[in-house]
Amino acid sequence: MKFSETDLICEDIMWFGIDKNGYIFECTSAGVGNVPSFVCESREETDMLEEYFLNTAAKTTVGKILIKDEENDLCNDCKTLSSKGIFCYDAVIEDNHHDYIKIAEPEEPITINDLPDKIKSIMESHKVDVDVTTEIDINVQHAYSDEEEQDSGYRFRQVICPFCKHQYMTRVYNEYDLIIKHNGELLYGWKDRCTKCDSWIYVIDNQLEGVDPSSFPEDEITEHFILR
Repeated sequence: MKFSETDLICEDIMWFGIDKNGYIFECTSAGVGNVPSFVCESREETDMLEEYFLNTAAKTTVGKILIKDEENDLCNDCKTLSSKGIFCYDAVIEDNHHDYIKIAEPEEPITINDLPDKIKSIMESHKVDVDVTTEIDINVQHAYSDEEEQDSGYRFRQVICPFCKHQYMTRVYNEYDLIIKHNGELLYGWKDRCTKCDSWIYVIDNQLEGVDPSSFPEDEITEHFILR
């Protein structure tokens, strides 16, 4: 079974890749990180890799946590994986770039040649052109790329609800729903409904924070149209 576009937004996916030198790395998508096509092709293989690396593979080295060490699933998983020779990355969004930042690394990393045949055969298709020994931030091509999004008439972006402060990914269309003239400035955006509190909000282009629609007098909303 494949991961759909919706799955990538709703789920925190742990996926594994190999870098240009054959080292193993892990990424946690958190619903916002780019997830490559080789992961989306098979949910079963993704689950199998997570099960193997977290619960079956042996600890071979000392892991180093590069973030504040807290008692949570992210830190616990990274401590486990890095002690098994794996580099760990977590999703981060900055300036609309869906990158991953390194949060743990092993003293002595393992390579694809250290894996059992069944796991190795899956990982051989998980190659990414990065060097995890030197790169703090990495970027991968999303399975549902910008070109595909442009062709389909929409794209994904992140927004923070102004009411409950929930941060989530939403799908916005290439045509704006609304144009607002506010304090002499034109604002372009879309209407959206928060996935947590279910409130209607305005998503303004190039702004992370959503806006309460009541913030604008009706006469400032100069156009409000939907092109679907």
